[in-house]
Amino acid sequence: MTNDVSARDIQLPQTQFYEAKSYPTFTPVGPALVLLDSDELKRFGDLRLQLSVGGEVRQNALVDGDMIYKPLQALQSLTRFQDLSAGDLVMTGTPAGTALSAPPKPLEIIGNLLPPATKWKAFFKRQANNTEVPAARRHRGTLRGDRRRLHRPRHAAHGGEIRVTTVPVVIVGAGPTGITAATLLAQYGIECLVLDRWSSVYPQPRAVHLDDEIFRIVARLGIADEFAAISRPALGLRLLDNTTRVLAEFHRDPAHSVHGFPQANMFDQPDFEALLRANLKHYPCAELRGDAEVTDIADGGEGRILVTFNDRPEGGKHIVEANYVLGCDGANSVVRSCIGTGMRDLKFDQRWLVVDIASTADLDQWDGVHQVCDPIRAATYMRIGDSRYRWEFQLLPGETTDDFGSLDALRPLIGPWVRDVAPTDLTLVRVAEYTFRAKFAERWRRGNVFLLGDAAHLTPPFIGQGMGAGLRDAINLAWKLAGVLDGGLSPAVLDTYEQERKPHTRFMIGMALSMGWAMTAGGDVGNLIRRIVVPRLHRIPGLRDKLVESRTPALRRSALVTKARAPWQLGGTLCPNPW
Repeated sequence: MTNDVSARDIQLPQTQFYEAKSYPTFTPVGPALVLLDSDELKRFGDLRLQLSVGGEVRQNALVDGDMIYKPLQALQSLTRFQDLSAGDLVMTGTPAGTALSAPPKPLEIIGNLLPPATKWKAFFKRQANNTEVPAARRHRGTLRGDRRRLHRPRHAAHGGEIRVTTVPVVIVGAGPTGITAATLLAQYGIECLVLDRWSSVYPQPRAVHLDDEIFRIVARLGIADEFAAISRPALGLRLLDNTTRVLAEFHRDPAHSVHGFPQANMFDQPDFEALLRANLKHYPCAELRGDAEVTDIADGGEGRILVTFNDRPEGGKHIVEANYVLGCDGANSVVRSCIGTGMRDLKFDQRWLVVDIASTADLDQWDGVHQVCDPIRAATYMRIGDSRYRWEFQLLPGETTDDFGSLDALRPLIGPWVRDVAPTDLTLVRVAEYTFRAKFAERWRRGNVFLLGDAAHLTPPFIGQGMGAGLRDAINLAWKLAGVLDGGLSPAVLDTYEQERKPHTRFMIGMALSMGWAMTAGGDVGNLIRRIVVPRLHRIPGLRDKLVESRTPALRRSALVTKARAPWQLGGTLCPNPW
């Protein structure tokens, strides 16, 4: 077992970028060589490494908190260009040693005047020339010999120094879309780094529904049973008037689905995200890094992208060099801003109050989604778990969350559903205001940077398709990107991502808008029309099935999708998955 013995604080701060170097790793061996067995290796992160130079302590840290590239990751990276066998001793570093020489003073002054992207491009080009090294001494089956890296350096040193990493794919945002994309890429063996500005899962509920098509994606991730354990099938849709009288009920059989899963599934988003993150840990080629706030995305030249992020706890600046960047960073996307694309506004803007309540009491309500159709105070009620309930109410002008900060204040709104429940049996989890909007990005791609999820589109929640749209983006793009990276597909195939997903998303946004306007439009006249028309909707042939089925439209024609010439043709539709 060896350690980096260089004195980091006297090395050049902006030219030490070596992956699996400048952090505890493999360097000079001796006076003793220690071989770890499998049980000892599990405790590798507990190893404390200390370094003193001239009596001054320069390093005193645990491996687990300081080592960015673990031994396994470093070895996996090495295997991309050199064979490794049991008994080989691997020495990493650079052809010139563990430190780089300082440039002449005039060049240093000129360099300080150049933009960062230009400096990085020049640096990587210079380092690419360092690949010619003497043949490594190799002794198979022994513990002697050394090997040196044959590709460009990738990590930097400690403190406030800039650190650089190289990875095929960087994913910005660790919500459901980002983690799904990372998991799918990892299943194809594609190394990726996920950066998220938060240290852990955002604790408050947001999305609460996904359909059977999205459940298929969850199953593709390998967590179908685990998700079923934290979710609850919904029985369908019930439309109510402004007095909560039932106008119509559309029942949905949870056991019947062309895709093999319930057509409507209610869940608590923090639980779902925790499940996604736990599953991602099974894939060593995917790394999730929290407390990492992306600040810039720039062209690094030669088809490379430079992603700059700050380590929020330490304050260090990092740069990641990637082949592709996926912007899964939500409605206020930094990635979208960096690629300079705007959002097309579909002119839907409503303020809603979202209320989450926990209770072990029996509310004695029908176990489906309740939609209150009222132009003044539209509302939605749904049970999202064994003891969790969600209400959404359209806010009136001048109202804010401060007006509804207690159960007493909420009682006039939630009363029709909790009339027989004692206040002591209800726990207010949160009250929040959301503005429901309908937007989509004008462009979903610039070069090798892609937008996914809320970074690319915003869907009002009336049909429960907002989060699902992001997972559809992820599964559409991931296999294509993996195919391009491993050389099996032409880069031109990536053009089909926006061609297929954008029209599909616009259609789903249109459906959500239609439902929103049906719930809230028309004033007293609208209420009258709803009372007359809605109870008779089930008599219209085929309409009932349209209201409760979860099937979404076929993908539009692309290089991978043959245009259907007749309504009964299947081009662009999902294959059945009944078992």
